[in-house]
Amino acid sequence: MKRFILLFLGILICQLAQAQVDLLSFKVTTSGHKKVIAYANQAGHLHYIFFNKSSLEVNWISEGKRKSVIVPLDKTYKKSELIVSVANESNLQVYFYTPKTRTVSFLTLNKNTLGFDFQPLLVMQPNEQLLQLVKENDQVQVLSAFENNVLRVVTVNNAQIIASRDYDIPFEGFYKALSYRTKEIEQETYSKVGITQVSYEVANNLNTTIHFEKLYLIHNVLYFTFDEATVTHLVTIHLGTQKCAYKKLNFKLEKIAKVTKGNSFLIKNRLLRITANDKQLNLCVVDLDSFSLVNNYNVYPDQDFDIKNAPIMRENNGKIDPDFLDPEDFFNSIMNGDIAIAANITESGNYELMLGNQQIVAVQRPGFNTGLGMMGGGFAMMGGWGMGGYPGYYPGWGYPINTATYTLNTYFKSLMSPNDFSHVNGMLSKNIIDKLNEFEDRAFGNNPPQIYTIYKFGNKIHYGYFSKWNNTFYVEEF
Repeated sequence: MKRFILLFLGILICQLAQAQVDLLSFKVTTSGHKKVIAYANQAGHLHYIFFNKSSLEVNWISEGKRKSVIVPLDKTYKKSELIVSVANESNLQVYFYTPKTRTVSFLTLNKNTLGFDFQPLLVMQPNEQLLQLVKENDQVQVLSAFENNVLRVVTVNNAQIIASRDYDIPFEGFYKALSYRTKEIEQETYSKVGITQVSYEVANNLNTTIHFEKLYLIHNVLYFTFDEATVTHLVTIHLGTQKCAYKKLNFKLEKIAKVTKGNSFLIKNRLLRITANDKQLNLCVVDLDSFSLVNNYNVYPDQDFDIKNAPIMRENNGKIDPDFLDPEDFFNSIMNGDIAIAANITESGNYELMLGNQQIVAVQRPGFNTGLGMMGGGFAMMGGWGMGGYPGYYPGWGYPINTATYTLNTYFKSLMSPNDFSHVNGMLSKNIIDKLNEFEDRAFGNNPPQIYTIYKFGNKIHYGYFSKWNNTFYVEEF
């Protein structure tokens, strides 16, 4: 189906976007930054940490006033990775990892006196691999993995270790899964293992959920999901009760085909699992408390999708193509690349689901270049899921050319009620990723900033970016 003019899309999708606000800007003293992270604490203080090869520049804003301090890095920390930060009224803690010494360290900065101090927190054992540092409610969990399928969880509060426990993971493929595709993970990895950490702070789309190994920290519970074509392996660790559990969830399709793909996403204690081949796509919603089926949907290439609330779309590097797709086009597309599902809570309290696939296309031709986009079975006869035992896991050009890749996302969106995941009719409002994409297109075109941060502040979303042309950091509020 042809989209004749952009106004037509406006009729199909409600555009209730809040106005974008130029919130603040300030000159950054240092330069050559590799990274910026932002932290907003419950007291309403904003912190921005700029990291380059020789220093940290910390800026924080309280009651409309900005303070800053430059912290020089000695040779111990110059090759470290800046991971997370937490702050209270008087202190800011910044956590690092140094691969050479295998040490997790922290910087404590007194915001009143501007004094600072570096201290080691812990040193990894020779057979221990740092997986991730995750935080919730200003508490940091240091996760590391061992080849014998042991996960170590060290809990840190105010730069003090308050708990440390090793968990024997019942999933036999746990370590192998963590080390299987580390090079494909877009988030930073620090050792031989890696995983995609999912955050609900801003919003999620196919770009943030495409990977098959995902980590969630929800209300002091760690969830690990590992997806195969017809299986989701789920590991849960309750940090409060120190209990670990494993479930193998099997999924099947009514329509049989040579190639089947699968992926999943967690939201509000519900597992959303999609399984697809070129004849059928199934969405299963499973309650993680009872492991009962909440709802189940199927779509087919020869039928219109009853559960979609907007046309089937394709994005090329974050830019929506001018043509809508039909169901047959959708199924042809999802057999290329990997499939994924994402979900976000709308302002009305419903869930907006995005179901589709992502394909990374490499192009080689003289002079070619491209911009980089940032955001860009059920039960019974219809298929089903069940629990099982321990599985096996993951059975010439003659002249100079330029190589570039671009990302194709093909998807449709569906609106679901939060209780039983029944389909909700109606038009979709723009979500925050739509608004951020529009801002990037308008402000940067095909050259988005390389140093940026996106975070939640109260009920607003902030997009902060560094301009190397005038050494200034800008913050936009949505």
